[in-house]
Amino acid sequence: MKPSFSYLPARGPWVVLSLAALLLAACESAPTQSSAQSTAQAMSWRSFPQESLRGQLEFTSTHEVRINGKTTRLSPGVRVRGESNTLVHTTQVTGQRVVANYTVDAMGLVHEVWVLTRSELAKGPWPATKEQAQAWAFNAATQSWSRP
Repeated sequence: MKPSFSYLPARGPWVVLSLAALLLAACESAPTQSSAQSTAQAMSWRSFPQESLRGQLEFTSTHEVRINGKTTRLSPGVRVRGESNTLVHTTQVTGQRVVANYTVDAMGLVHEVWVLTRSELAKGPWPATKEQAQAWAFNAATQSWSRP
């Protein structure tokens, strides 16, 4: 018994035209390099959680990071955001050294990372340890810390 392919549309010129129209629509809606850059430039402010810490991070592998010289593991669901706030896979940053804000989960694993821009770095001090975060005062509206 031969299989029946009656559910497939008949081939004809309309199929070729339909595929060409789909391809053209996809090309027109694809973001260009310049639109991605303008989006990154327009995004001048990110909000960081109060529990985030700042450090010099070196991604030593896809599952480990060295923070201020101390090696620690990344959580299985780690989210790394680049300077443009887009998600970056850990394979893209392995071997890189960056200054970033990061959070640690209940197990002590790094769970979220935000690679900082120059303007974010210039905003002022950010705690590097939990002890500093407990002693300093956080202003959520301005995303700034003040030392006692």
